[in-house]
Amino acid sequence: MIEKGELIALFQDAGIEATVSESDFGKTFKELDMDSLDVFNLLTEVDVVFEVQVPDEDFEIINSLDDLLQYINRGR
Repeated sequence: MIEKGELIALFQDAGIEATVSESDFGKTFKELDMDSLDVFNLLTEVDVVFEVQVPDEDFEIINSLDDLLQYINRGR
């Protein structure tokens, strides 16, 4: 099971400038000032590190870090 801290650590690896903490997991990517490229980079990093691919059609259902964390943990 992936923890919030592990997902936060991916931000630096993905080159995302947004700073997040565990209290930000309920906020949307837009509220975190993440653009579509930031989200794409994060999902790419998730694929590389956690070996969880997010198909294009699932991009629409992942709108926050909470959504992403649940998606990753369902796929493991």
